[in-house]
Order: sequence, then structure tokens, then C-alpha cells
Amino acid sequence: MNAGHDRVPSVLAAWVLGVCEPAEDARVRAHLRQCADCRSEADRLRVGVPRPILNGGRAVAPPALRARTLAAASAARRPDRPVGEYAACYADAVATLDALLGEVMPRQDPAAAAVIGDAGVVGEGWDLPGVLAHLIATDGVLCVALGVPEAVPSGIPATAGPGDPEGLRSARVLARLRTHTLGQAREMWREQAGRLMRAAGPVNSAADVARLVDAYADRAFETWIHTGDLARLFGLRAVRPLRLDQLIAYGLRALGPMLADRTPVSLVLTGSGGGRWTLPQGRHGAAATITADAVEFCLLFGGRRTPASVRAEISGSAPVARAALAAAAALAPVVTTIPRRRAPGR
Repeated sequence: MNAGHDRVPSVLAAWVLGVCEPAEDARVRAHLRQCADCRSEADRLRVGVPRPILNGGRAVAPPALRARTLAAASAARRPDRPVGEYAACYADAVATLDALLGEVMPRQDPAAAAVIGDAGVVGEGWDLPGVLAHLIATDGVLCVALGVPEAVPSGIPATAGPGDPEGLRSARVLARLRTHTLGQAREMWREQAGRLMRAAGPVNSAADVARLVDAYADRAFETWIHTGDLARLFGLRAVRPLRLDQLIAYGLRALGPMLADRTPVSLVLTGSGGGRWTLPQGRHGAAATITADAVEFCLLFGGRRTPASVRAEISGSAPVARAALAAAAALAPVVTTIPRRRAPGR
């Protein structure tokens, strides 16, 4: 590990996505040749591509995938402007989803040229057009808040609230995508994501940092959740987020107020990004302990597990633990099921 290590992790996701300028790209490549930790992180970013091409012992994204991501993403970012640390989890999630899309829907695939038409399922039974429309719509709320152009305006003002709990924003965006091809929808999502990363520059105000941390973590969380939906849909391995600690911190910040008036519970999350917390924070004498894998608990936050199905060990008061699990599950704005198998564009 060398002196340049501190900077490289913050730009790795952007490098994998192909949005770094040539000088930054050269610095990252040079660093990866001597840093095993960063090579491992880069490999995990590309987990959506099952067979990476090896170059000098270092796994790299296939050239075709790099070429597909370069034009749209580099046009959407300012030169030499790294993604702020608060948005690193979002850059990671975007890079991972884009790699998965490159695997299941390469540009030359006839499905990419198929007009979306009546395809597109939002909510139960997510399919590829539905996920793209939903992410364009919900990322668009953050675009409006930051003064960044939306890819496809939903027409619903940001003042109506964040996210898309009723699916109305997604439905409107999907309706406007009907005459577009699946490949065009992917480009729209990717260009919009690039604009959000471009907007994630340095900030000086602590209040602004706090606001942006949650805003970008929210977008990262949802992007990761739907990447998992598509991975299952196409029979690929689900992805463990590289910046899992940022997603967990976001979830716990949201969960804390929901448990403010309840009996304290101890939460132990295992694996990368895990740790031990007592909720509500500042309280002592936890009546129960919940132990679970960190990813498993994030899936509960994201509506992909229920309090009954989440794999967790409980010790102490079962009612207190079950109430905490129910509160965590209630954080998901839309609880959806694992999507049915459906070919893209059909």
C-alpha cells in the first residue's frame, strides 16, 4: 500500500464505470498493480460480469463493456472531478448495475433494440424496463433537488415527497418510455446517474454533507436492491455492496427514530460492514439481541425479506426483537416479491 492509496478507493467505482479522465485512469491502473486491497475492491465492483478478462494478472472489465460505458458516462461528468466520499456508495451501485446490464443486455443483443411498448412491470414482478423506469423516476427526484436535468421528467413535483411509494412517478416515466428501445432506456438511466455523480463534488457545510449523505445513500440502496432483483431474474449471483457500511449507517439512521419510545434492542450485524449497535442510540439495558448477516438485514430494510423470513438469531425478549424487525421492514417504501422470469423487451 502506498501514499496514493487514500485517494484511489474513492474513485474506483468511477474508474470501473469508465468516467475517469486519462490521467486519473493511469494513476488508478498504476496503483492497482501494487495494491491487492484495491484490486480486490475493483473485482467486486465487476461481480455482475461472470468472466472478467485478465490483463497482467488483474481482472478488468471486458473491452466491449468499457467502450459501452465510456461515451455516455464521460460526457456526463466534468473532467478531473472525483466523486465525493458521501456519494461513493452510489457510484459503486451504479457501476455494479451497469456491469450487470452489460452482461444481460449487450448493445448488439436484439433485445436492446426492442421497443419497450407494453413491457415494464413496476412493483410486484419487477422486469428490466420496469426497473430502469423506476430508477430514472426516483433518481430524478434527487436531480430536481440538486438542480440537475432529469432524463425523463415524471411531471410530479419533488415537493410531493421523496421516492415513489405509490409507483406514480415510475408509471409516468414508463409511459414516456414506451416508444423507446430498451437500449435507449439504459442510456438515459446511465447518463442521468452520471450527472448525479458529477454533482457530487466537495461541500463545505456540515449540514449539506449530512443531507447529501442520506440522499445519495438512499439512491445507492435502491439501486443495489434492484440490481439484486435483476440478478435473480437472469440467474446471476447477487452482489454484496462494496460500501455496505454506508448503506447500513443510512438504514440505522432511519430506524433509530422508529424505535425511540421502545425498549432498547442490541443489533449485531456480521460480515463486511457490520458491527454492534444499541437502538435507540444512547439507551442502555437492551432487552434483546438480534444477530444477522449485514446483507441479510439490508434486504429486510429493502423489502426483500420479511420479519418472518429474515435469517436472524434472537436472544432475550422475543417480542422486543420482533417489534424491532417489524420496524426495520417498515422502512421499505414498496415491499416487492422476487420477480418472475421474463425476457427483456417482451
